[in-house]
Amino acid sequence: KCTQLTITPPAGVEQVLPDVEQVIALQHTAHFGDRTMAASPTCGDARWTRIGCAPSLECGFVLFVEPARVYARLATSVSVFHAGLTSAVTLLELRDAASGASVLNATTAAATLTRLDANRAQFNIPADVLAAGTYTAVLSAATNCTTTQDNALVVVENTAFSVQRAEPFGIFAGRDSAVELRVEGGGGGAARFVETPLVYLSSATSATVLRLDSVVFVSATSITAVVTAGALPAGVYDAVVLNDDNTVGTGSAVVRVLDEPPPLVTAVDRSTLIDANGGFSALVLAGANLIEGGGSAGGASATLECLQGTSVVTADLTIDAGATATSVAVSGSAPCTPCV
Repeated sequence: KCTQLTITPPAGVEQVLPDVEQVIALQHTAHFGDRTMAASPTCGDARWTRIGCAPSLECGFVLFVEPARVYARLATSVSVFHAGLTSAVTLLELRDAASGASVLNATTAAATLTRLDANRAQFNIPADVLAAGTYTAVLSAATNCTTTQDNALVVVENTAFSVQRAEPFGIFAGRDSAVELRVEGGGGGAARFVETPLVYLSSATSATVLRLDSVVFVSATSITAVVTAGALPAGVYDAVVLNDDNTVGTGSAVVRVLDEPPPLVTAVDRSTLIDANGGFSALVLAGANLIEGGGSAGGASATLECLQGTSVVTADLTIDAGATATSVAVSGSAPCTPCV
């Protein structure tokens, strides 16, 4: 691709240019030294040693933005994949696709735009800055080249459904943990997951937002995802699920991240020893990361869940003294008779 024609005469040769329009069939601009020469029908014969077509600054192009859709109420990091730029990116501008108005600028100087590698840059979109709509991405390089991708990003803001508490609710920050999210209310109408959703956990307290890995669409009411070890500090997190059809589901206090491993029960001793009145004593739970010190030390509690017919009923239990990290004895009354 040429946009500049350079004509270099040998030393001592008279500088005579032919009709530029005859030489440059593609209507490129002709340059001689540092002077731009206009077409002249009075030019005589051409005498030069070479005609060189110097390539213009190659500005490349934006391949795509990932993710291509974001939730307006959530601070989000977005990557711009590009090719052909001969210098590092310095500016990313988002323009309203309808009006062309500039809405958001990200620069490397302000650290809101980061060059990840030769073909990828990342920029941060603050929460509540972009209105719902479609945006054009304009990427600029250090050489002042600019390349544009129309309709690169879609911003959505209306919440269509609610997300239930994750299962399990408590996960350990120190290891990869799979969680399941479900739609509140059965998933009817717009209240449902669709394939290829984006799933985020966020905390206003710690100003943390994490896009979850390994998201699996199980059904319209269930998805699973993985929280990577070390990705989140301890705390309680809200969930945002952004569907491929631009519907959004949110849930408050969906997951709790613990800085200590959660209790793990591996065996129950004397689990069938229930008297005629549904009471029992010294029901021993074996496992790992169980409480120390017995009683309710450290805010620990125990609950018994029983199945009565097709319904689950629960009862609070008393934690007996002498509990250790691997063995806890509890006592109390079964919430139903008979039950399992």
